[in-house]
Amino acid sequence: MLEELKNLYSMFLKLQKVFQKLNVDEKTKFGDKDGEFDKIVNKINPLVHMILENDYRKLKIKEPDIPKFTNYQIGDIQLIFFYNPESQTKLINAFSRDLLQKDARVVIGDKSYPYSPYVLLNKSALAYGANIDFEVIKESFNQFDPFVSELFPITNDFCLRCINAYDISNNIKLLELAEHIYNKYPVDAPGKNVTSEFIVVTINRLQIKLRKEGRLSDEEYQQLINLRNFSKDNLEAQFCTSVLLESKTEAKLIFQRFEKSRQKFYEGLPIYHLYKKLIE
Repeated sequence: MLEELKNLYSMFLKLQKVFQKLNVDEKTKFGDKDGEFDKIVNKINPLVHMILENDYRKLKIKEPDIPKFTNYQIGDIQLIFFYNPESQTKLINAFSRDLLQKDARVVIGDKSYPYSPYVLLNKSALAYGANIDFEVIKESFNQFDPFVSELFPITNDFCLRCINAYDISNNIKLLELAEHIYNKYPVDAPGKNVTSEFIVVTINRLQIKLRKEGRLSDEEYQQLINLRNFSKDNLEAQFCTSVLLESKTEAKLIFQRFEKSRQKFYEGLPIYHLYKKLIE
């Protein structure tokens, strides 16, 4: 029994070193569910061997020949790594400065564009990643224009993923990240260049602020009214502005006009989270 306690203590000291390498708060809790302790210990052991000793014999990964981000679950937390099968150190902190310096690109049609590698992070990783460095992600988006027309859908999708991740984790840094990216969108004076992209960015900026502060200013409510009046033929813009204006009956009636497939699509968007709270 004493020997087991010594081994357990040694393992947790090594885990402390792993956390230091990953910039994880040492006070991070794994969870306190009954019967979870043995499972957590069984996850810690191979992690220590992989990160401190480059021993990857117990590493299980899909498509092991392809570099990728991968999540390692311990209890309630996730550690996010970048996996490189060609390197001796196959797993590195996903938010390492070395990774930030690599030339990441997206291919659209026959062209490639510089882009942030962190667009590959899924909602779960964003919500529960214990080693996420939001400043590194912000810096990665500072290296290119994320709102050129070809990249707009990718950038907007990532920002929406951040907002969705906030809704399940309440980590305000996710909203700040999405806000940081949306602030790169060039906004002209009101009344000029009211494109579909402008409408999308405006709605999403305001739903971020509503989450952060609990209300909008009178000026912002007026902006939404102007946007709604401008978008009379855009049913989706009408729905989003009605939700943000807290027009419960109007939002409900508009949503019912969507086709079932479109309703299903909206159920995955952060505006639907606000809509559900509005009609409850």
